[in-house]
Amino acid sequence: MERIGQRHRRCVCFVQFALTALDVRQRFLVEVAPLAAQGRSVLSWTASCFLLKAGYTDMVRELLAVGADSNVTDMNADTPLFVAVKERHSAAATELIAGGRADVRRRDAARGRQPVHYAAELGLTSVVTALLDAGSDVNTADADGRTALMLATIGGHEDVARLTMDRDGCDVNVVDSTQRTSLFYAAQLGLVDTVRRLLQVRPLSVCNTFCY
Repeated sequence: MERIGQRHRRCVCFVQFALTALDVRQRFLVEVAPLAAQGRSVLSWTASCFLLKAGYTDMVRELLAVGADSNVTDMNADTPLFVAVKERHSAAATELIAGGRADVRRRDAARGRQPVHYAAELGLTSVVTALLDAGSDVNTADADGRTALMLATIGGHEDVARLTMDRDGCDVNVVDSTQRTSLFYAAQLGLVDTVRRLLQVRPLSVCNTFCY
């Protein structure tokens, strides 16, 4: 608990400093980046509280350059990559992925999700592409049995649904915990292009489309 308190205080202090500094980037490089070089878990706490949420991608890049750990987590098991995706900062997310050290297959504690699930749900096309290119499994399911394709469809993001279907090995017949498929959700939401593409996939199970 004491370590958590210390990290929280460090985070709060940094946020207060960053919001009031006349030259945020210069002060950041002088006062924060050296801590990362010493192996301290700065990236997750400062980035989660300020850098990623504020979209300071260049500062994230500087932290990665000095060897900050991109896989440290907070109490919710969220890494900086999770924070960047959830805050819809595509540039910061792709920067973390491109660094090559972020664990793209890590799951969060709340919903058993990987970053690709949140990116698909939020319609972050470039992030989904980067995650899949970096090794995320297109068929991995969250705690509700939902894949990136299914979440993109539920969110109405046909461009993301399309790119997941275009990936080799994409299973369009995955059934979630409610016994529904991507085709069911696409039909329910009237996503004509997604329905058409799903129907072109063989073999395709259509039984769940008419069960409810």
